[in-house]
Amino acid sequence: MNGDAAEEVVKMTLNGVDVAIRLVGAGAKELAGLLINWAKKEKKHVGKTSLPKLLTSGDELHVLSLTKKQYEGFRKQAKKKITYAPFLNTKSKDGKVDIVLGAKQLHFANYILNRVGYGNVELGTGARAEILDDREKEALDMHYDSPSGDSKKNDTPSRRSSKECRDNSPRRDDPKGSKPSVEKRLEENKRKLERESKKQKDRTRDKSRSKQKSKPKAKER
Repeated sequence: MNGDAAEEVVKMTLNGVDVAIRLVGAGAKELAGLLINWAKKEKKHVGKTSLPKLLTSGDELHVLSLTKKQYEGFRKQAKKKITYAPFLNTKSKDGKVDIVLGAKQLHFANYILNRVGYGNVELGTGARAEILDDREKEALDMHYDSPSGDSKKNDTPSRRSSKECRDNSPRRDDPKGSKPSVEKRLEENKRKLERESKKQKDRTRDKSRSKQKSKPKAKER
């Protein structure tokens, strides 16, 4: 995985429902920033919205910043073949469009991105989103209500690091059969990301070895 893994929790309204979303991965801060700006109306959705679908897909999500020309080329070639969510920064005069794209579509998307002059997007540089359950969200809300919290409840959108939310949320002993705690689920996410990173490195190494073996040996003179 390129870059240091990050953890962010974003509290916002999605499809009319207040949710808390945990983002884990190298691109967590970038995706969190986009979600916050979108909720604050600083980023305008400029296409058919597919962001809720992407956020609940479990796929690794990437945020790409394209020029207007690159985006027009990408939009025409992607058509209905690629699911993505495009956003225009209303406070910027550069005309760039940020798109949120799932890793499962990178193979075909990279082909188009190269054609429009953007370049390749590497697997492992995005972030995975997880919508917190009611218990975890309640713990987060309690922190926002507490005197020590620097954010107030219903201040939407808001962002906290996952570690900060864990440290300040009330600890409860999990009864048998209850859902895993926030800390345990974060640890599981970390291990999953590490396993995926190792698999990616192994695949790259195997391909390199395969190419070396397939090279014809020079004839002896």
